Parts: sequence; C-alpha cells; structure tokens
Amino acid sequence: MRHKFSLPATGEYFLLLLPLFFVFHGFNQNRAVVDAADAISLLLIYLLLTAIVCLFGVFIFKNWRKATIFSLCVMAFYFFFGAVHDMVKDLFGNLILTRYVFILPGVVVCTILLILFLKKTARKFNRLVRFTNVLLLVLITVEGFAVFNGSAPNTSTVKTNTGDLTVCDTCTKPDIYLIVADEYAGNTQLKEQLGFDNSAFIAALRQRGFYIDTNSRSNYNSTPYCMASQFQMNYLVGIEGRKGNKDDLNACYTIINHNPFTAYLKKNGYAIHNLSVFTVHDQKPPTTSMFLTVGKNAIDAHTFYGRLNRDIRFNTVTRFKINWEMKRFAKAELAKIESTLQKTEAVPATASAKPRLVYTHVMLPHFPYFLDSAGNMNDLQMLAEESWGRQKEYIGYLQYSNNRFLQLIDAILLQSKKPPVIIFLGDHGFRHFTVTPATEKYLFANMSAVYLPGGDYNQYYQGASTVNQFRILLNTIFQQKLSMLKDSTSYLP
Repeated sequence: MRHKFSLPATGEYFLLLLPLFFVFHGFNQNRAVVDAADAISLLLIYLLLTAIVCLFGVFIFKNWRKATIFSLCVMAFYFFFGAVHDMVKDLFGNLILTRYVFILPGVVVCTILLILFLKKTARKFNRLVRFTNVLLLVLITVEGFAVFNGSAPNTSTVKTNTGDLTVCDTCTKPDIYLIVADEYAGNTQLKEQLGFDNSAFIAALRQRGFYIDTNSRSNYNSTPYCMASQFQMNYLVGIEGRKGNKDDLNACYTIINHNPFTAYLKKNGYAIHNLSVFTVHDQKPPTTSMFLTVGKNAIDAHTFYGRLNRDIRFNTVTRFKINWEMKRFAKAELAKIESTLQKTEAVPATASAKPRLVYTHVMLPHFPYFLDSAGNMNDLQMLAEESWGRQKEYIGYLQYSNNRFLQLIDAILLQSKKPPVIIFLGDHGFRHFTVTPATEKYLFANMSAVYLPGGDYNQYYQGASTVNQFRILLNTIFQQKLSMLKDSTSYLP
C-alpha cells in the first residue's frame, strides 16, 4: 500500500525554537567572545541544517509530523552532544561509554532504530509536540531575561584598586609594543628544569638596551587568567579557580577586552592595535587560534560536529600519519604566526598622528613544536597530543623563536620614528610535566624583558610578577604613583 504524503500539521514550532534556544544559550554563555552578528549567522546555518534534516525525514516517512519528530531527535542530539558527553565523563570518568569507539557505532544503531520506530508507529506525538514547544519557549524566555537584564560575564568581583590614574599632558607618550610569546619559559625554568642555557638570547636583548628580569613570574598558569590579571593590574578574585571554568573564562575575556590599562592609554590619546588572540577594545583578533575559541566557534564547538572535529579529526590525522593533512595544518598555523609578526613589523613604518599600543600575542614557542632551532620542519608527529611534553623539541622551537623575535624587535627599533617601549613577555612557563609541590613553581617562570626610551629602569626589580608589569610602566612613563602588589602565584588545576 502506497503512503500518501500528509500536509504539514500545525504546531511544530520546535523546528525554529530548538536552534534559537541553542544559539541564545551559547551566546549568553560566551558573550565575552561572541557578538550578535556571530550568533545570527550561526542561527541561520543551524536553521538550514534543521530544514535539510527535516526534508530528509519527509523523504523517508512521507509524513510531516514524523519528519519533524525525527528532526527533533537528530538536532537535539547534535546540539547537546558536547554538554552531555562532558557530564557523563565528569560522573563516570573515561569509561567505554564515553569513547568514540562506542559512541559512533551507537549513533548509527540508534538512528536506524529511530527510523524503524517512526515508520511503524501510529502515534501522533501531540503531547510531545506541545510539551517541547512550551519547554523551549520557557527556556528561551529565561535566556532572554539574561540578555536584557544585562547579566554579562561577571567582573564585579574582580578587584580593581588601581588608584587615581591621572592623564599626563607633559609626558612623551612613546609607542608601546606588548609582545607576548605564549609559553615562553623564564630563565629559572629553562636552566634548572629543562637544562637549557638561554644566556645568548638574554645577552642579545641586553645589547639592545633591554632590562631582563631573570626571576620573573606570571601570577597564573593559564593564558586568559595571566593576561586578564596583567591588563587589570590586579589579582582576580571571586573566581572558582579552575582553568576550564566557563564563568571564570568569560570574566577574563571581558577584562582583557575592556581593562583599566588600555582605557588609561586611550585617555592619553593612544590608538590601540590588536594583533593578539583576544578581543581588545572591541577589536577582534586578526587570526583564529586552535587553543582559544572565539566567535561562532565558541558555540559550535559543543555540537556533535564540533566535538568530532576537535576530538577525532586531529587525533586521527596524527595517529594514522595522514601527512598531507598534517602538512596543511602546520603550514596554516605557521602562516598565522608569521602574518601576525609581519603586521607588527609594519606598524612602526606607518605614520600615525597618535601614539600607539600594539598588542601582539603569538603561539610561539607554544605547542605544536613545528620547527627545529634552524627553522626546519620537525617530524610531523610533533602534532600528536602526546608530544606536548617533548622538552627537546620545545627547546629547539624556542631557539628558532629567539631568532624570529630578535628580527621583530630590530624591525621595531630601526623603523620607529622615536624610541618606543617594548615589553617582551612569556605569559607563563612550560607546563607539560608531572606537577608536584617541588615543580609547581616552574609553571609560573616566564620570560620578561623591557625596553624603555632613555633606559630608566630604576623602578624595575628582580622577581616582579606580571600583575605589576603595567603598574611599573605607568609609574615610569606616565608619572603615576601606583603601589606595587605582593608578587604571588595561583595554581589553577
């Protein structure tokens, strides 16, 4: 007997409400790194995907209601896979149920069973449709209150206490270059733990007039926290203290975007040039990072596709040695780093009516350790996750980084119309080893070098932490009177 295609029934509003809720919720959770344009474009993509799944259901079932129920099940799984997967792993650990070797065949089996069930059943699913519509409307209303109530990432618990910063009309106001080399370890860790003598690079910086703090420390062992506290010029309080805590990260991203240091420079007539991996003064990062998800990726990363791309594609490529894909990835990542450095080098050659803050932040010498000390490509197996802790390759990549950073610094010094300020920092130390009470201190040992016009380093001292970096700079260059905070570290598990 041939099935007749029934006309669309009314009431399946969840086809629109489900994608809307997922994007709305993701936007609320990630408002520090996702703007409205990102959310709207992602919503349109999800609505198109839902329509495709629904049309596939119509083709299979020849029944609109069954097609929409099929779409509801498929898209709910697609949207909420990441959250459920994380919850199960938190509750039960790394059991077989949480592994993709079980999940992927299970998805195929469940999809077949769902199709067979819907083909055979005579149910109308009226209660399910009404319940789902009402539930999603309630959830969207709650998310709407969160948006219009202004519950953006909470920074009210972050201690500011920066004193009265006054505009300095008589100050020279040089260009300021903040160059952050991600995971560039400090002299203490390089010498004592990694067995590497970095004195040649330090001597080269000193020859150029830099002040080197060989005992410098970051205040946290995770990049967003390090940079937020540095720009805030104070410690972060009221945070849970876990690297992956969503609320904590949103607070950090919000502080980095709008912070007292760049706000003060703006009052002094500075233009902000953002060449970092973060959004700063509402300027988006110029390139994406595989380690910091911003924009649409911050929401999409939790979908089924997002998790497959993160958890399987990269590991499959490295495990099965798919060289062409590894080469493509390595070249793309190196091109991002080089593009950022070249854009930084181009700034001093460009005339500007305003003094400039240029914030450059590159994943160098951070994992993956693409190149050896001579700049030759390492074995592409360096991309595998288990290669994070390869200290020999890290040191080789750091030596390559030294040469490239010296080129960058020389370009800035030679092309600047008047002497600039250059702050060259690692955000934290090398972190890929078994952490014990005896080794925890090395997580915070970071590179710290400062170049000031005139070489007035009287207020700098050995062992300063990054929370005091801009306090010292403002006191020295802009005649402020900020007190120094106690230099301490906070380990984030």
